Formats: sequence, structure tokens, C-alpha cells
Amino acid sequence: MPGQENQFRGGPNGHLNNAMHLYGSEDGYGEGPVFIPAGGRYIGKNPYSTEDSYMFYYSQLGNARNVTLFTAHVDNFSAPRGTTTGRTRIGDIGGEGGRSPFNPNSPFNQGPYIHAHLAIHQGRGYTGKRLSFFNTFCK
Repeated sequence: MPGQENQFRGGPNGHLNNAMHLYGSEDGYGEGPVFIPAGGRYIGKNPYSTEDSYMFYYSQLGNARNVTLFTAHVDNFSAPRGTTTGRTRIGDIGGEGGRSPFNPNSPFNQGPYIHAHLAIHQGRGYTGKRLSFFNTFCK
């Protein structure tokens, strides 16, 4: 993403580090689909968010067991039926809250910033601690 560290949507403890961000293009201005991995079961909208946020329960996701995958800013959402058996498209990036307008006064936002989020929490629903994608998939 354009900009210097700590000046564009994040920093060591900023917004970009709290959830994985999906973009449809390298500069963050493009559109694209949102997919979830196999093994997820749709359990409903996130009750703590109004920003097109949906929850999927996994008995195992990568190296983690008993987790919920949260998606946010998903446009044109379509809930899969049953447990997903392969990579499954659930909608498009840029739902409610995921589409910022062009800002002519900002050197960093020279287009419509379009994104979606993914986050993993321990347990079923929103109550468990957040897990890192690195620990979930790369260890």
C-alpha cells in the first residue's frame, strides 16, 4: 500500500495488524471476490458489527481448532449451505465500511480505498481471543 510506515492505515499496533486485509489490486483501489477456506460453516452475521460482517465456524482451520473466521466489508454476500468442501466465494470486497471515497487532500488516498477484513477468534462466536494468521497457517 502507498505511503510511509505509520502514515497509511496502520503501524506496529494499528488497524492493518488487527485483521488481515483483502484488496482487489495492489494499490487498494480495485475490486475482487472474497473466498473462505474449506471446512467452514456459516453461523450468522456478526452481532457486534453493522459493516457487512459474517461469521464461519471451523472445527479446524490450519493449525487452530475450534475457531471462528470473521469476515467484514463483504458486498453481495451469499451464505454457503452446510460445511464448505473447497475454497468458497462468499461475496465481493467493499461492503459496508470497506469503501472509502477518493480524498483529494490526502497524498495516500488517491482512489476509492476498497477492502475487506478477515479475523480469526478462538471458540465459536466473538468471545474468544484473536489468533494470528501466521500462527494459524504457517507454524
